[in-house]
This record gives sequence, C-alpha cells and structure tokens, in this order.
Amino acid sequence: MFDRILTGLTIMDGLGSEPFQGDIGIRDGHIAAVGSLGDAECKDRLDAQGKVVMPGIIDIHTHYDLCLGWDGLGAHCAKQGVTTVIGGNCGIGPEDVGAHLDAAEKLKLGLRYGILASHGPIRSRVVPRVEGRAASKDETLLIYREVERALEQGALGLSWGPYHSNSLADEAELLSVTKAAKNAGKPFVVHRRCEGKDGLEATREAFRLAEQTGVRVHISHLKIAGRKHWQKFEELMTLMESGARRLDLGFDVYPYEGSLTYLAAMIPSIYKSDGRLLERLADPAERAAIIHGIHGWFADRQGPDDILVFARHIEERSGSGAQNLASLAEEMGVQDPAECAAQIIERDPEGNGGWAAYRYMMNESHVQELCGRSDAIIASDAVPEVDGMAEDTHPRAYGTFARVLSQASKKSLPEFSQAVKKMTSSAANRYGLQKLGRIEKGCQADLVILDLNELQDCARYEEPSVYPKGIDSVFLGGEFVFKDGQGLTTIQGQVLRG
Repeated sequence: MFDRILTGLTIMDGLGSEPFQGDIGIRDGHIAAVGSLGDAECKDRLDAQGKVVMPGIIDIHTHYDLCLGWDGLGAHCAKQGVTTVIGGNCGIGPEDVGAHLDAAEKLKLGLRYGILASHGPIRSRVVPRVEGRAASKDETLLIYREVERALEQGALGLSWGPYHSNSLADEAELLSVTKAAKNAGKPFVVHRRCEGKDGLEATREAFRLAEQTGVRVHISHLKIAGRKHWQKFEELMTLMESGARRLDLGFDVYPYEGSLTYLAAMIPSIYKSDGRLLERLADPAERAAIIHGIHGWFADRQGPDDILVFARHIEERSGSGAQNLASLAEEMGVQDPAECAAQIIERDPEGNGGWAAYRYMMNESHVQELCGRSDAIIASDAVPEVDGMAEDTHPRAYGTFARVLSQASKKSLPEFSQAVKKMTSSAANRYGLQKLGRIEKGCQADLVILDLNELQDCARYEEPSVYPKGIDSVFLGGEFVFKDGQGLTTIQGQVLRG
C-alpha cells in the first residue's frame, strides 16, 4: 500500500528527459513507484490532472543561515517550490559549523538545510580580523585544521569571497584550505575577488587553486559586472569553457541584471577588511580617501541613480521600499551621493550600510545566455534581513525559480525540462545529494506540482516581496509543506551533513 498517490500528472523527472504522463506512488517519505498505478491501494489519492510535477527545487546559493531562527523561512521557500537550501555562501556564514547545524536540528524548518564552511569567520578564529593581515605559515596550518574540522562537522563544502576578513587571505592561504576541501571530497565555492575590472584574473586565480589541488571548484553567481567591463564577457565564456575541459567546474547564476550586497561594497577593501571602517570614516583624511573610493565605484560600475538603498535606519527616507542613492542624498540634504553613502554606512552599527540593489550591474543578454547554458545551475543568492526576510529586498529572493521556469515554458517543453534540471538534479549532483533533485524510485518524495497556465514570477524591484503564481502544491518527504496557497511549517525537515 502507498501512503499517497499523485495521479494524472505530466512528469518532469529533473534529469532533462522528455516529459511523460504518469502517476507517482509515495511510501515512507520516498518515491516508491513511477508509472501507471491505476487503482493501486493507498491511504490518500491526489488527482492532479493537467498539472506538471517536478522535483523539489534545490537552492544551492543562499544566505538563509542569517535567519535560521525565522519561523517563516520554510514557508517562504515552499511558496517558491524550494525544498532544499544551502547557506554559508560567499565566505560569510557561521563561525562554528557544528554548533550551527546542531541548532538547526532543533528547529522545524520544513525544508532540507545544509551549510558551507565559510572561510572568513573561520580564519578569524586564528588571525584576528582587526590585525588586517595575511596569515603566517604557522597560522595557515591552523586555519587548515579549523577548515578541516568544519568539514568534518558536516559542512557540504568550503566557501570564500571578497567580504570582510576573506579578502585578507593570500593565494598561499587559499591553496592550503582548498587542499582541506579536496581531502574531504567537497567543493570549493568561490565568490571571486572581483567580478568587474579584474574579473578574468579572479577567475584564473580560482582555476589555479583547483589545478594545484584537484578540488572541485564552483563559481558563485557568474557574471561580468559593470557596463565598463561588459566587453570582457566573451573572454570569460572562453575561459570557463577552457576550465571545464580540465577541471571539475560548475557555476550558478540568478536571472536578473541587478545584484544585491551591502552598501559598503562600494568602498575598497583596504579601508574595511579589518573591520575598522567606522573608525576610518571618523578621520577626515581617511574619510576623504573613502569618498574618493566610492566615486571610483560610480565610474567603474554604476552611478548613484542605479543604486537602490534599503537602509531602514535612515529616518530621512520617505516611505518604505528601496530608494535610489541620488534621490536619498537630496532628501538628506547631502550634495555628494558618495558622502551620503558614507553617512548611511556610519549610522549602521555593523558598518555595512544595510543592503542595496545595484541595477544594471550585468548586461541582460549576458544573464539570459548564462541561464540558457546547459551547465548552469539556477540559484537565488537570496539575502534576508536580520529579523527575517526583508519586505524591501531584491526580487530574486521571491521570483528566481518561477522566472526561469515561466520563461522556459513559453518556449518549448524540452527547454522547460532543461530549466527544471538546472535547479534540481544538476544542483543535487554538485553536492552529491543523489536522493534529491530527481523523480525516480527510491528518491526522496520532494515534489512540486505546477499549473503552467498560471506560472509566473511576480516580484519586481519596485515591489519585490511578491510570491510567484502557479505553484500548486509542494511536498517534502511526501508531506505537504505548501497547499491551498499556504506555507506549512509543521514539518521537521532535515539537516544535511556532508
């Protein structure tokens, strides 16, 4: 007897196969049968005639570790068809992987959750960030051991990026920790040092580390950033294709031309990597240098009209939602938008300035090309506020997957099938999650039922916190986590330990 049978479905198996008509039998949280099940005995039968079923979406690039205690996290994900997430990306996750996963075990997350070992906070246990320097030879060995321990505690891989103390690591230190990832059989996930002017060299650096250690390397949110540098995109594609021939190489991408990060990202690392940015802003000479650095960003990436600020701690803001930096400067009575940015940052106790969306950071045609590549993995890079998902955030936190699926479904069923693969089995394979991301006998019954006639992403920069249409129902281990328009958070879920 089956616990549940889903009937009358068009099945997208997550492997890129041609869709087929059939039923799915679920028993003990797993897919027990796929095919024509007729009148087979079951405890519950759901007739989904005319609907499409696909595996639960696996979002391998998130920052949901920052809001693990948010009661609405599971429902937020389920409303998008997401059943598995991986946090700790870009080198800015939890300091103690073991304690973090133990805490996650105690929560009813309503999803499957994994974490990466984040290089920055781990290295800061050995080399205090405030010292603002590279590690010595002896310290590099200690950092290796700390990373090794985090991987042994269940981290699914090692992440690194340009944020905070990560940027203090030299290539020798990174070579050491990538050896730890290689020895553990886990990937090295890289937010490159630069994605604009020096994006090609930053990509080559990641490749050098992989070549010397044999580690699997994964490039986060692949892009060329800034109009001034878009002409380098074809060279980046050539570089990636060359790398794929000799390395175990992967990448993820989100389907938007705008990025999101801290407002302080505009400031050169030399002024902030040691955590002393607020101190420097208080010094007139150093403040002038920082303002000059922000103007350098305007010239290199985009100007203040295209930077949408979400700083809730700024009382002068009119209304809620994002506001571009140029208009916010006017409201605050600050003539120079760079000085306005500095004032917003220094009012933030964390010295980050809150989140900001950077419109037109990428060329839309480049984004579409990356999303269309057969080797792409679609991921949201979703970033929450500290107290839960921000109402004023990037639309990728709500619309990434529906956006890609709806666009593909309008082209052809084969394209739609490939889009499904890019967010299910391809994502699972990158982390060795062989029982996830596919509709096959023996796999976890994490499933999403879609109504293709209704499927549409609804989140926009002007109104980002809008969930997609067309997600009919979502199952985690054969149990509903989304039904009748409501996300359910009573399911325990699973902590994934590598």
